[in-house]
Amino acid sequence: ARQVSRNARKQIAADRILRELPGAGDMLHVVLDGQFDLCHLVPRIIELAGEPAEALDLATLGFNDATVDTLCRLSDYGQVDTIRLLASHYFQSVDSTLWTRAHKELTSRGHKLFIARNHAKLQLYRFRSGRTITLMSSANLRSCKNAEFAVLFSEPDTFEFWHAVIDELIAAA
Repeated sequence: ARQVSRNARKQIAADRILRELPGAGDMLHVVLDGQFDLCHLVPRIIELAGEPAEALDLATLGFNDATVDTLCRLSDYGQVDTIRLLASHYFQSVDSTLWTRAHKELTSRGHKLFIARNHAKLQLYRFRSGRTITLMSSANLRSCKNAEFAVLFSEPDTFEFWHAVIDELIAAA
C-alpha cells in the first residue's frame, strides 16, 4: 500500500504569495522564495480562476512526487479535464522510478506525458469558459530553495504562442 502525505504549509505559502490572477491583457510578476514547490501554484490558479481547467499543459525540466499527487488529485476531483506534461530527457534518465510512477498514474486517468530535450518551464491553462492563463517561470515544478520568478499572463495571444511551442516540442518528442 502506498501512503500519501501532504505538507499543507507549502500550499498555504503558495496561496499567500498568489492572491489574484492577472486581469485581461495584464501580467503579474511573482518572486518565489523557495517556501513551496511550483506545482503548488497549479491548484491555486484553478481556485482563483473559479472554474475547472479544460486543458493544462505543463513543461518542466523535472518534477517530484508532490507534482504527481497534485495533478492526480486535481484530475480526480474534476478540476482538470486534460493534462499534457512535458519533461526533460535528462529527468527521465536520472529519476526513472518517478517518471514511471507519473506515467502510470497520469495515463491511467487519460492524461499524456512526453519526453523531449526540454528546459522550458511553462504552465498553460485553458479554462472551460475559454479564459487562458500562461505562467512562465525559472522554476521547475519540483521543490527548489533558490530564488526564482514566475510571470503570469492573461493574454490569449501569449497563450496561443506558447501553446504552439509546446505542440512543436511534443511533435518532435
